[in-house]
Amino acid sequence: MRIYYVGESRSRNLSVATAQGVDGEHWNAVSENVLDWRWVMEDEFNVPTGRTLRGVDLLSPKGSLPRGLRRRITTLEEGLEIMMNGLRVLESAGWRQGGIGVVNVCRRNSPFRQHRRRDRAAARDRLLELVNASVAADGRYAFFIEDEAERDGLPELAAGPVHRDPILAACPYAGDGDSGRDAARDTAVYAAPYRVAGDDELLQMAGLVSYALLQQEDPTAMSEALNFHLAFGILKDVLDRRACPRDPQGVDRL
Repeated sequence: MRIYYVGESRSRNLSVATAQGVDGEHWNAVSENVLDWRWVMEDEFNVPTGRTLRGVDLLSPKGSLPRGLRRRITTLEEGLEIMMNGLRVLESAGWRQGGIGVVNVCRRNSPFRQHRRRDRAAARDRLLELVNASVAADGRYAFFIEDEAERDGLPELAAGPVHRDPILAACPYAGDGDSGRDAARDTAVYAAPYRVAGDDELLQMAGLVSYALLQQEDPTAMSEALNFHLAFGILKDVLDRRACPRDPQGVDRL
């Protein structure tokens, strides 16, 4: 069983969708590593756990996090260090424990603003196709976890059981009527409940990965000045390159 955390980042030109997959047998170890990182960020930068970290806030031109997120002013340099440390933690977890596979889709947007939702939906649909192919090739099944704040009226990624706790779902059997054996055999990916990103550190991490890819593909002047447009290159061992083997980073570009 594999749990995929979905992150999205957008600019005027591009829509990026990320599915950060964690195998059930490695979920506890990966989750602990990411949570430890958040506690360190709280101690060092006074950024409390239970609040959502977003790349667009951490690299804000104003050099600080929104009032609801900060306990004190967080500088631009500190925001950069928080994101870089997060990417390194994910890469390190993949190198030491394995069981992480990140799938990325990058889609060029239509020049017409009224088509932006359609562009997002197309990127998410393509992401689903790639994840479906990946878990089918591995003989697994999986489900998505998405950010409640990113719903924006878009349809759910797939039909299937909901309200499954990741820890229980990581077990071979998660209860009556709620196990992989009760699911349709021709469906490889299942929809998971939407969650508040502040309650799920792995979901926040997926958002940071998508933002790093966006800044690589369509960097702002701020990202280039801080060399953050190179940050996605940190992720070497966790990228699922089967999605697009012709691309050195496995990114599917539409």
